[in-house]
Amino acid sequence: MIKQLVNRNWVPFALGAVSVGFFYGSFSLLIHEEQKQEASPMTVESEQVQPSSTDVLLETVFADGQVRQERVNETIWAMEDFWAEYEDWQLVDQSVGFAHFRQKILDVSPEVKRDGYIGFTEDMEIVLFIGQREAMNIVHIYDDISVSDLTTNQLQELNEGIRITDLQMLTDTLEQLY
Repeated sequence: MIKQLVNRNWVPFALGAVSVGFFYGSFSLLIHEEQKQEASPMTVESEQVQPSSTDVLLETVFADGQVRQERVNETIWAMEDFWAEYEDWQLVDQSVGFAHFRQKILDVSPEVKRDGYIGFTEDMEIVLFIGQREAMNIVHIYDDISVSDLTTNQLQELNEGIRITDLQMLTDTLEQLY
C-alpha cells in the first residue's frame, strides 16, 4: 500500500501542495504584520489623553478664624500632576468636574497683620477686629473670656485696642487675658 501512495503521480503533487501552502502562509503573515504596524500609530493617536476641566475651590483658614476662598478652573492633563499640585491641601469634597480643598495656616491673616486689634464691643465682648473701632469689622469673638475677671489696666488696654501683628502676639495677649 505504501508503494501505491508513493506512486510517481502523488509524490510531486503532494510536495507541490505543501510548498504552495508554505508560500501563501508566509506571505499572509507578512501582510498581516504590515497591517498591524500601519494600524498601530492610528490606535496610539486615538488613545491620546484629552484634557479635562475641573472647577477647584481653594479654602484657606487662618489661625485667627479668617477664611479666604478662591475659585480656579484647572485643566487636567494627568491626574498624578493634579494631585501633586495640591498635595499640601486637604480634600474636603469632590464630584465630577469639582474639587474643594482646604488648607489651615498657623498664622494670622494678612488683614489682621496689617490692621488687627483686640478690644471689646459695647456689649463688653472681647473681640479680634480689623480697622477702626467704629467700623468694628469683627474677625473673632472670644466668649470664654470674662470681662469681670480682668484688671483695670487690662480693661484700659482693651478699650484703646491692643495691636496684633502676628500669631505669637495674639496668643500672648490671649494668655494674659485668660
